[in-house]
Amino acid sequence: MQNLSDLQRFETRYLPEPNSGCWIWFRQRTSEGYAGFFFNGRPNYAHRFSYEHFKGLIPTGKEIDHLCKNKLCVNPDHLEAVSHVINVRRGYANL
Repeated sequence: MQNLSDLQRFETRYLPEPNSGCWIWFRQRTSEGYAGFFFNGRPNYAHRFSYEHFKGLIPTGKEIDHLCKNKLCVNPDHLEAVSHVINVRRGYANL
């Protein structure tokens, strides 16, 4: 059996949702409810893989905010690198 690349494995683990545009992860989930994905030799978050693959490295001191507020979304168009303060403020704004 041939080993699949990280991108090939990633692309088999989400389904596009036509109304929202979200790419909904349907495989592993973390205890916090985020999409889990093993890459770079360790467990990680699928949204981080998506951002890094499609947009580039996550800048130092930034974290990835889901603009759609869906923790299982891995659509890079719905992801933005922001400071922790901004990410927390945006989260509270939606309560």
